[in-house]
Amino acid sequence: MKTLIMFSGGTDSTCLLYRMLTTTDDQIIVHRLRMMTEKRMTKISLAEDVVVPPILNWLRTNCRDFEYDESTLEMPDQIMVYPHFGYGYIGGLLMINGVADRMVTSRIKEDTRPQSCVKYAVARDIFYSLMEHGLVDGGRLRYGGKVDAEWEVPHDQIGKIHEYRMMPQELIDLVLTCRYPEVVDGKVVACQTCEFCVKVAAFMVAAKDETIDADLYVDALLKKKGGFPYHTVCVPTTFRSVK
Repeated sequence: MKTLIMFSGGTDSTCLLYRMLTTTDDQIIVHRLRMMTEKRMTKISLAEDVVVPPILNWLRTNCRDFEYDESTLEMPDQIMVYPHFGYGYIGGLLMINGVADRMVTSRIKEDTRPQSCVKYAVARDIFYSLMEHGLVDGGRLRYGGKVDAEWEVPHDQIGKIHEYRMMPQELIDLVLTCRYPEVVDGKVVACQTCEFCVKVAAFMVAAKDETIDADLYVDALLKKKGGFPYHTVCVPTTFRSVK
């Protein structure tokens, strides 16, 4: 089976690609969408330019080979385009051109906030509209053709703490985690203060402690009023399992 993986170089997509390479025999096609849109997404894409090549090199060296390509979505600076919208559209275009049999993306257990769910639903509508009404045949778009392909999210019941426990530390060290990164002298510098930086620090602490029940930890955070405890990297003792 040919599997298209939409990749960014972040923790979720890196873990997904690592698992697909090590647990399946699929022919893997990796596609990265560079989002050169509003200021924040442009900074993230420039940081991805730095971290993606070492990640891909590590995976090819330590796992197996795969195909890779990328595309760039450029919009005026004030225009915001959510990444999953791009995945739905660009991924859909690749699928109707016969690139793969299915598309998979990283969507984890914690991605359940209403806003996130709405964006994901809209992106899927874009993708499946292309599958339903577009088929590229002989280099031409033939309306009415239907492509039998699915958009799958293998990690939708996996929490981020699980991802850190699945990946080798040397791979974790390569991924991009900050949402407000700066590229200085060819290196990515994380802000260390945004909610993603602090949340990742919390998960890293939890992932290294084998006494912590990962499922209980994630479920408790999901139910916590106000969302994740971004203000702390402490791991509450109530999440620890009894050995």
